[in-house]
Amino acid sequence: MTGICEALLGDVSIKSSALRPLQLYTTPCSAEGTFSLTINTDGVTAPYFAVGDPLIQIKQGSHSPVMTRIMYISSYPLVKIYNAADLQNMTVGNYAASKAYVLMNDIDLSAVNYTPVGSGAMNFWRGLFFGEGHTISHLWINSGGQDYKGLFGSAKDGFIQDLHLENATVVGYLYVGALVGRAVGVTMSRVSVTGSVSGFGVAGMIAGYSMDSDIKYSWASGVATSLGSEVIGGLIGHSEGGDIVNSWSDVNVISSANVVGGLIGSMDEGSTDAVLENSFSMGSITGLEGAGGLVGSIWEYNLNSNTPILKNSFTLANIVVSNSNPTGYASGSAIGHAGSLLVSPYVADPGIQISGLYHLSGATCTYCNPAAVAHSSAANLSTILNWSKATWDYTWTWKTHSSGARPDLLVNPKN
Repeated sequence: MTGICEALLGDVSIKSSALRPLQLYTTPCSAEGTFSLTINTDGVTAPYFAVGDPLIQIKQGSHSPVMTRIMYISSYPLVKIYNAADLQNMTVGNYAASKAYVLMNDIDLSAVNYTPVGSGAMNFWRGLFFGEGHTISHLWINSGGQDYKGLFGSAKDGFIQDLHLENATVVGYLYVGALVGRAVGVTMSRVSVTGSVSGFGVAGMIAGYSMDSDIKYSWASGVATSLGSEVIGGLIGHSEGGDIVNSWSDVNVISSANVVGGLIGSMDEGSTDAVLENSFSMGSITGLEGAGGLVGSIWEYNLNSNTPILKNSFTLANIVVSNSNPTGYASGSAIGHAGSLLVSPYVADPGIQISGLYHLSGATCTYCNPAAVAHSSAANLSTILNWSKATWDYTWTWKTHSSGARPDLLVNPKN
């Protein structure tokens, strides 16, 4: 890995969850203004590249970090995508198992009756998809009585990255997401969605259902609507294990039923910890009960040593809960329900790890729990802006928004 630097600013710092050992690496900037770092691929010699997250941050001096990507090199056959027909052809060959796709240009699907790639839990797309920063616009799927709806209806064990979906409209029943209806073991990095999704439930702007999958440096904006009794969230409907980091939503999340979240409808641990970190939500949230600015409901099943972990995130969302006497789920400014089932008096699950959650001063939370209820409240956002900055990473992750009213992400900002 080589790059250009400023000789007078000294060493270059390199940070990534792709590198092992997981640490901050430094390398000199030469007098000629270049730097280099050898990254091994043998999985043994440090530093080596852990395939699964090819994103790397580079920083020098007081400059903000920049992000780059190490191109994932694999034995997968390379397929170039130029148009809608090429997208649909990904379904050929056992749902494109073990192929690497590269989007070569923007694609407008306005006149296309699009069929999701992958159609079920056992009939999924598997592969690598490199969007290369291009946009797929006007995705339209209207299948109100059918499950697994999205650009990828069902995906397993792959990467989807550097892709933008613009003005998407996706309607389904269960497992509905503009990008992926159901994702299992999928890494989604630097993806974005604008538009709307709706379904009976298990719906989100990026993914409807996410199992042991990661969403990183991504965002969504629009409207997500649940027409039934199942969970819905601004980014993900239900997340079971996996990491949601450095991401945000500006989504109006609407449900006539329970469990509604600004980022995630509901979450629990899977075969990995369920992590929400360095992320935030905006927009508004409306539901019957079990609503939260970040997460509507969290469970810890204690089936293994894994646990839900939520840290260093905030919400600006206004929340309206219509049920003044909840019968199944608590609601809160940042997190709604945080236990197995609602009991009286409500006692939150102590195994759920929560730290550094904040909400906007003055944001409304109709029929939410008293501030004394653990997990259901969060500290005022001004705390992290004014006197507790040291607890958040303002070198690699956060900055103060130009308005001065909230933090923003350095690499994936909401301007």
